[in-house]
Amino acid sequence: MTLAKYGYDVEVLEQNSSVGGRNAHIKLGEYNFDIGPTFF
Repeated sequence: MTLAKYGYDVEVLEQNSSVGGRNAHIKLGEYNFDIGPTFF
């Protein structure tokens, strides 16, 4: 975010099949769980 703010081209890559990384969540039945984040 900071690099983009200062005009740099930024490309974000995701290794998992869904986006989110440390800010992702999972759904089990009717319940949603955050998998992270520890620093956001």
